[in-house]
Amino acid sequence: MYLDGRGVPQSDTEAARWLRRAAEQSNARAQNNLGTLYASGRGLPQDLDEARHWFERAAALGSLEGQVNLGLLHARGIGVPTDRHQAELWYARANAHAPDPTPASLRELRRAIEALPEGEDTPAVSSD
Repeated sequence: MYLDGRGVPQSDTEAARWLRRAAEQSNARAQNNLGTLYASGRGLPQDLDEARHWFERAAALGSLEGQVNLGLLHARGIGVPTDRHQAELWYARANAHAPDPTPASLRELRRAIEALPEGEDTPAVSSD
């Protein structure tokens, strides 16, 4: 509701507050959305460690988007070292239960992995 302003004034800060409540009760969608807010710094200070934490919790509950987001962090070196192996692992997990047609987010992860040099992992990119 607050995230996109449906029925209430749009507020990233209020969205983060309500998403945290749901995320702490093991709502995978809320966990992924909260991770997205932390990654982008919308509604709360940007914190890539917190983003990864919430993506990991969502992924553990089988969230396709949580798995894709973890893969993207590793493929792009956002807050973690670039790691092709980890990106491929999260792609495989997400792809195993992806609906047909393949979601755009999963295709985006595949493209990010294909853009990596074969067999090369690099240090994390600074978010500063």
